[in-house]
Amino acid sequence: MNRSAVARRYAPLVLLAAVQLIIIALLPSTAPATQRLATGTNSGTGGSTSSGATAGPGGSAVAPGAGGGSGNAAETGGGAGGGAGGGAGGGAEGGTGDTSHCVGDRQFDPAIDFYASPCVGKWGGGDNGGATYQGVTADSIKVIDYIPQSNPAVQSIAEAAGLYVSPEKLQAFRSASETFINEHFELYGRNIKIETADGTCSITPPDVACLRNDFRRIIKDRQPFAIIWVVGGCSACFDEMSQLQTVNLGGLYFTDEFSRARAPYHWDAQQSGTLMNAEMGQFWCANLAHQPAQYALDQPGNMNGKTRKLGVIALNDPEMEATVQAAKAELAKCGDQIAAEYYYAADLTTAGQQVAAGIAKMQAAGVTSIYYLNDIAGPGYFMGAQQGTKYYVENIMSGAGTQDNDKSAKQLQTNPIACPNGPPCPFETSFGLSTAVYEPIGADVATRVWQAAGNDGPAPYEFAALGWGYYSMLATLIQAAGPNLTPQNMDGGVRAYGLRGDADHVLRGFPDGSYSWGHDMGMQYWNKDAISPYDNGAGAWIKVGTRSPLNGWTPGGLGQLPDRG
Repeated sequence: MNRSAVARRYAPLVLLAAVQLIIIALLPSTAPATQRLATGTNSGTGGSTSSGATAGPGGSAVAPGAGGGSGNAAETGGGAGGGAGGGAGGGAEGGTGDTSHCVGDRQFDPAIDFYASPCVGKWGGGDNGGATYQGVTADSIKVIDYIPQSNPAVQSIAEAAGLYVSPEKLQAFRSASETFINEHFELYGRNIKIETADGTCSITPPDVACLRNDFRRIIKDRQPFAIIWVVGGCSACFDEMSQLQTVNLGGLYFTDEFSRARAPYHWDAQQSGTLMNAEMGQFWCANLAHQPAQYALDQPGNMNGKTRKLGVIALNDPEMEATVQAAKAELAKCGDQIAAEYYYAADLTTAGQQVAAGIAKMQAAGVTSIYYLNDIAGPGYFMGAQQGTKYYVENIMSGAGTQDNDKSAKQLQTNPIACPNGPPCPFETSFGLSTAVYEPIGADVATRVWQAAGNDGPAPYEFAALGWGYYSMLATLIQAAGPNLTPQNMDGGVRAYGLRGDADHVLRGFPDGSYSWGHDMGMQYWNKDAISPYDNGAGAWIKVGTRSPLNGWTPGGLGQLPDRG
């Protein structure tokens, strides 16, 4: 694999998002206005509709999205059908039942990773079923990290800004993760092997037809058990992999219905978009609804003092749009609604027009409070436009795409795109939800895994913990399947593992009908002067109250945001 291709790995996701805030200033903003992608629930976009259909537990069969193939595994090199049975446990044929390696009821020391999988009796050999599924042999499991085509301008600026992560560091952590998983999870005589595959398609914006073909090609030629691609805004991509009966991880913040209809193939380590937006609706009703706005930046043109009206800005992927329905359902319970919605394309060349159109729509509807359902880069464009139009609103972060990380959030306070006129900056009074909990740099789970795999010092790059979340989730699913490794047995086995979380850790697990690992969220506000425990620099999210699963939001029940009026 060439050096530049590896550098595009998803691990430096936050860094590249931060670079996107810079690059928009260097690109033309006079191109024709973009057209929104076609809207639809549980489907891809563009092209003609595929004839294939996929169904699974908890979901009815649906016609997959546009541009798809037949979904016939025999024709495309897709997965073989799953066998029956096979939950994890020491009682399986060939198992010894020996649990002396376990730490308490965990497979390995939870001081390394709080989410260490449940203890399983050691596999002692015997018949594990051999080639139980595509990408599986008696001694190996093939996993592919998908590396999309780069944007050369973004990559060059990343290098110039010192935000580049070398291929050697990326591969070093991938290898360490392999070593740790093979030594600490019960894989029933098999070892996991993580390979990479280069994409050939644009993702800014996503070339849906090309991306679908990319995944058909990779699955036919490489025959992986699973593909990992941590990205939002391309539901058609994960629909394609699911049609081809290949386990796929990534696909951030889709609806629960999307995953259920494609079960047991699509999984994600974050909260589902359905849960995220339902909790947003409950948070709004419990803390903000029918009250005057008070968190807009105190500058001429601010919306403070006006009765709150909520606006939503999000990516135009049909799944992202569909998740907003969950917020609307919760808002209706307290007699409120969304006043305006704007969905934009991930196209840097037309960002100027899109930002202007989005802000104009919010302003025309009298929106006092904008909720950002996108990655860390997107909000910066719209906050910068607030300064230019002297239209200051409450900025509410969903927690998606590392919005709730202290270091990446600082980009929204310091970057000239998010704050073109200099301080005070619109982000300074932001608040919202937290999806993740971040440990201090160099003292996080990635560093502990790195060291447990035989290495010295901290993890080789700062955001390695993001990648570990996906590797460890897949390893947990594989262990839960038992020796007869199939997607169906993963689905059945992991349900018995229950939920795990506490005040300092996200509640994670896969209860019946769920294919997203995260199940609670917290409330927080930004303080530009507070010292961050994450990077020891100025600027930090201040947690308010406790984390809560769905239906835990009651007025004042989780604490109160501070009065800034």
